[in-house]
Amino acid sequence: KVVRRKTHGADWSVCLAVMTADSYFHLFEIKSPNVTMATTPEVAFTMLAPRLIIPNGDNQMLGKTNFGKGWGDPLTPTESLILSKCKAKRLNDVSFEMTESITTTGASKFMSKSSRRKIMIETQTKEDTDDWIQILTA
Repeated sequence: KVVRRKTHGADWSVCLAVMTADSYFHLFEIKSPNVTMATTPEVAFTMLAPRLIIPNGDNQMLGKTNFGKGWGDPLTPTESLILSKCKAKRLNDVSFEMTESITTTGASKFMSKSSRRKIMIETQTKEDTDDWIQILTA
């Protein structure tokens, strides 16, 4: 689904939210002004896809390629949360908060035993929020 996300100290941004079979929650920020929360996930995903460059003589001479630095960056999630480490809490009819708590390891373990990350998610309708809460708390 297309949602809006807000992290601590940031503005709202439009994102494609994806839950995976291996229990991750990925958010892909979409910078296109043409994408709103009413946009279908399929259309939003096509906006993430990198522009393909046709491998012809002109493009080769200009050094244009499909696999240059940063070409696949839009397909890298802006945020990824481990669902087994998250709690979802409804904020109002059209928004909820996800809190991820992770036990720290390595040198950062000496500073704190765990780290927390909070992300607010806004949906288009109450029904969408109900669906997300039901899935995330199952």
